Amino acid sequence: SVIISQLRKEQDESVASILAYNIPRETRFADGAAAVLQEQKSQNVRLVVGDVLADTPGDDVTKALAKLASTEADPTVKRLLELGLESRKQQPVSGFFLTYVAPKSQGETVGLRDGDIITTYNGVRIRAFEDLWKLNMKYTDTVPIVIYRAGATQQLTVTGTLQALGVLGRMVHSD
Repeated sequence: SVIISQLRKEQDESVASILAYNIPRETRFADGAAAVLQEQKSQNVRLVVGDVLADTPGDDVTKALAKLASTEADPTVKRLLELGLESRKQQPVSGFFLTYVAPKSQGETVGLRDGDIITTYNGVRIRAFEDLWKLNMKYTDTVPIVIYRAGATQQLTVTGTLQALGVLGRMVHSD
């Protein structure tokens, strides 16, 4: 892929992060993304690449994630990869599974944790990423969200958009 080739050469972290977000979520690009994850020095870019891999379907990708998680030295990236694997399993609820909550972010401040599942946003159930994206783009004020954590739900209040929360994740389904 042209994106992966450019990403492997890119030195600017901001540009590399944008490129990483644009890696196609297709199995045929997983080997290249895994190589980038191992080569890249920037933790932020590595987190984005790990998030893309977690969101890429396929048994081969699951195996690659498991191998990467078992050998990863950076505890933050390792945790994201492990949660990426966890998010691929059957979940008790549908929603947006958080694989990473940035330190000192709004998400951390309001109480979000890695592994939480956002099930509703401003009272609307989240069934697909597009639902969350459309809802998220409408609100810049304070809105309630409901999360699922360790067998229970709880309501939190967030301000602004999903990007303002400082989280990474993927959609999961209970069926």
